[in-house]
Amino acid sequence: MIDLHQHTNCSDGLLSVQETIEIFVGNSGKTIAITDHDTFKSQLEAKSLCDKFGIEYVFGVELSTIYKNQSVHVLGYFPNYPSDSIVKYIEHQTIISAVKRIRSNASDWPIGHYPIEEIIRLIHSSNGIAILAHPVMYKLLLNDLISIIDGLECINPAQDVKFTEELIQICRDKNLYCTFGTDFHGNLGGDNSNYNALYTKYHYIIEPFISEIKIRAI
Repeated sequence: MIDLHQHTNCSDGLLSVQETIEIFVGNSGKTIAITDHDTFKSQLEAKSLCDKFGIEYVFGVELSTIYKNQSVHVLGYFPNYPSDSIVKYIEHQTIISAVKRIRSNASDWPIGHYPIEEIIRLIHSSNGIAILAHPVMYKLLLNDLISIIDGLECINPAQDVKFTEELIQICRDKNLYCTFGTDFHGNLGGDNSNYNALYTKYHYIIEPFISEIKIRAI
């Protein structure tokens, strides 16, 4: 099994990095990416644990961006640990958000929301690939976004099969990468309840993406 969209308690997940990866290994996982929101804190620990368990790790992050005044989540995937430019940029923006949160006395102040074009540029500067997370949330923006993104998260248990097939066809037509993931946050039996069936049916669509990540890592 391959899962390229998981969260830990380094952002808004319920479980630690180790607990998350141990569950994945217990489910016969093969390749995983931890994509915590707007932080790279989990990456080195996750890579070390995956090396220990003998599974493949893809460095990843889920970044909160703005496109046409709407919040859009972009998944960044990297063949190696991301460059200082994107890590420092995210850390700086997080500090700014924290200061604004304190000054406004608002506990729900958003952490990020960076311009999407800037985030995609930074992902590319780290030899990374920019993927639109859970496209089902951005149906009205999809035609615009596919012109600036590298690929779509085609498989997500939260969307219906018809839309999944539409996304796969878009990627074929536009020569975009397909990925898939559970968006797992630690609620066992929720995020990945029907994921094994989806993986069995659509596992072939992710092969070009995995191959490209491996080539870029050389």
